[in-house]
Amino acid sequence: MVKTIKYILLIAAYVLIKRNANAQIVTSLNCSPVNNTVISLSEGQGNTLYIVSGSQIFASNPFTGCTNIQFPDQNYVIRTSCFYNGALYVGGYSTLGMNDTTEIYKYSNGSWSIAGKLPNAYIRCMTVFNNELYIGGEFQSVNGITSTHIAKFNGTNWAAVGGGLGSLFEVRSLTVYNNNLYAAGSQISNDAFVYVLMSGNWYTSAIVSNNGAFTMIDAMTEFNGNLVIGGMFSSVNGTAATNIALLTGTNWSSLGSGLTGSQGRVSTLSMYHNKLYAGGGFTESGGTVLNNIAEWNGFNWSDVSGGLPDGTVLCLKPFLGSLICGGFFTIPPSGVNNYLAKVSDCTTQISTSGSTSFCTGNTKTLTASPGTAYQWYKNGSIISGATAGTYNASSAGSYVCFITNNCGLSVSNALVLTTNALPNANISAIGSTTFCAGGSVLLTVSLGVNNSYQWKKYSNNIAGANGHNYTATTAGKFKCEVTSPAGCSKSSSVIEVVVNPLPTATITAGGPTTFCAGGSVALNANTGTGLTYQWKKYSNNLVGAVNATYIATTAGKYKCTVTNTNGCSRASNAITVAVPCRIARPTTDNSEMQAVLYPNPSNGTFEIKLNNSIPEPFDISITDLSGRHVKSEMHLISDESIEISNLETGMYFVTIIGENERIVLKAIVNN
Repeated sequence: MVKTIKYILLIAAYVLIKRNANAQIVTSLNCSPVNNTVISLSEGQGNTLYIVSGSQIFASNPFTGCTNIQFPDQNYVIRTSCFYNGALYVGGYSTLGMNDTTEIYKYSNGSWSIAGKLPNAYIRCMTVFNNELYIGGEFQSVNGITSTHIAKFNGTNWAAVGGGLGSLFEVRSLTVYNNNLYAAGSQISNDAFVYVLMSGNWYTSAIVSNNGAFTMIDAMTEFNGNLVIGGMFSSVNGTAATNIALLTGTNWSSLGSGLTGSQGRVSTLSMYHNKLYAGGGFTESGGTVLNNIAEWNGFNWSDVSGGLPDGTVLCLKPFLGSLICGGFFTIPPSGVNNYLAKVSDCTTQISTSGSTSFCTGNTKTLTASPGTAYQWYKNGSIISGATAGTYNASSAGSYVCFITNNCGLSVSNALVLTTNALPNANISAIGSTTFCAGGSVLLTVSLGVNNSYQWKKYSNNIAGANGHNYTATTAGKFKCEVTSPAGCSKSSSVIEVVVNPLPTATITAGGPTTFCAGGSVALNANTGTGLTYQWKKYSNNLVGAVNATYIATTAGKYKCTVTNTNGCSRASNAITVAVPCRIARPTTDNSEMQAVLYPNPSNGTFEIKLNNSIPEPFDISITDLSGRHVKSEMHLISDESIEISNLETGMYFVTIIGENERIVLKAIVNN
C-alpha cells in the first residue's frame, strides 16, 4: 500500500539560539538548498549532519556549509536514515507502487550502492544496536530472507529478528533502552504494541490504545533511565496517557497532561542537555500553549521560545551543542516558512567588529562567546595553538570555533573573512636622481584604476602631491603611499634625491671697459677649489678661454660659466666692453662700414649687404612709420648679404646696430 504524504514547499533556514532560562529559537544560518519538508536527520563523521528531504539529501557542515548529495533514484521517497559503520543508510518507498522493489541505499566515500532489496516494502525507521543496523517498516523479506516488518544487517548479510512483528501493521519506531532493543508501530483500528527484544525473542512491554481509532507509536527515547514513547494514542496498559507516556521500571504513566491539539500527534523525541524535547503536531498541554515543540521541565510541558507553528516537527537531532529540528513550520516572530530550526540554551557564536573584509597583511580579530575552552578552525582544519577566546585571523577563509561551556561542546556560527589585495606601489625615476640646484627629476608610481596617491618626503605628506607622478626639485627621501578603492594602502620603496649646489659665478673688470682699438681689459672670475671656467662673448664660447682671467681686446658682452666638481655650472654677470675709437688708416671706399638695401622698393623681400672688415654681431631692427617694432634679428656680418622677407606693403626703417656703428635705412614694400 502506497502512503503518499504531501507537504507545502517552503524556504529553509537554520536557527541560532541565545542562552535564556529555556532554550530559544531565532532565525540564523541559511541552508538554502533545502526546499522541502525535512523527514530525517542523522549525524555522520567529520561534524556532518545529513538532512533528508523527500528524495533529496543534504550534508551540513559548520566548515563547508550545506551541500546537496545527488540521490540516484528519483522514483524514491526517503523516510528514514541512519549512520552505520562509517556510511549513511537510507530507506523509504518507491513511488512506482507497492509492487515495485524498495531498496536500502548506502552512501559511502562519495558514491551510492544498494545494501538491500525489499519487495512491496515501506521502510519507516532505522537504528544501530550491538553493531548491527536494524530497519523497521512494512515488509515481508529482505534479499530473499523472510523477516516480517523488522530485519537486521551486519554490514554483509541480512537476517530476521526474533520471528518478526506480524502483529503490527508496521514498525514505526526503534530505540535502545536498558541495553535492549525496543520496537513499536501502528494498528489501523486495534491496539498497537511496544515490544522488547530479549534473548532473541520479542516480548510485549505495553499495549497502546486509541479508543478504537488509528493507533501509532512514532517515537521512543531514553530519558533519565526511563523509556518515553510518543505518537497518537489515549492510553498505555489501561493508564490514560495522551500521545506521550513514560515507562518507569515496569509501570507506564502519563507524562504531564500529554500533548494535544492540531493533529494531536507526537512524531519525534530527543534528549538535549539532560532535558526531554518532543516534536510533532500539537498545540497545548493542560492549557499551556505549545506550537509543535515542547520541553519537559520535570513537572510539565513548557513552550520553547514561541515554538514552531503552522506545520509540524518531524525529527529532532542533537548536533554540535544544539538541537536541530526538521519538518515544515514557521519561526516566530518573523512568520517565515522554514524546514530546519536550531534550538539551544547556550550562546555559541563568534563575531568581529566592522567589516569581515580586511587588507592583505593586516589581521582581523575574531571573538568567541564566553566558555572554558576553545579551538578555532579554518576551512574545516584545526588551527594549531588557537585555543583562546579570541583569534587574530591573517588570511581569508571560513572560521568557526568549538566552544566548551556549561552546555558542553558546541560549535559557533561560521564567519567568512575575505581579504582585499594591496595595490601595486612600484616607484621609479625618469632621469637621474642626482642633479644640480634648479633641476628636477620625475618620480612615478604604478597607475591603478581608481587608486589614490599621497607622496611623502621622509614621513611627511607633501601637500597637493596626489597624482601618480611627482616632480622632485629638492633633496630628500621620497616615497608614495598608494590606496586602493577598498581602502588598502601600500607604501612604495624610497628614492633618494640628491641636489648639488651651484658654484658662485661673478666677474669683475681689472680696468676700464671702454678703450680704443689696440687696448684691452682684464676680466676676472671668482676662484675656488676645483672650479673650471669657460668665457663667452655674447653666447659664443671663446676658444681656449678657460682660465679664471680673460683679457678682452674687442668690443662685446662678456661673461663666464663657472663649473664646480659636481659638474654644476652657473653663468656669471655680463660685462660690456666698448671700443668707440679707431686708429687712423688710409682713406678708402671701405674704411667706414657701408650698408646697401636692395631691391628698394621690393615685394616684401630684400637683402642687406654690408662691407665690414671685422666679423662682429649686428642687431637688425625693423620698425614701421608709427614706430611699431615689426621684426628683429642678430647676424654676424662681414661683407655678406642678409635676406629679409615676409614684410607687408608699407614704408619701414631698417636699423643696423654694430659694436660702434649705427646705420638707418629706409625700405619701401609694395606687395
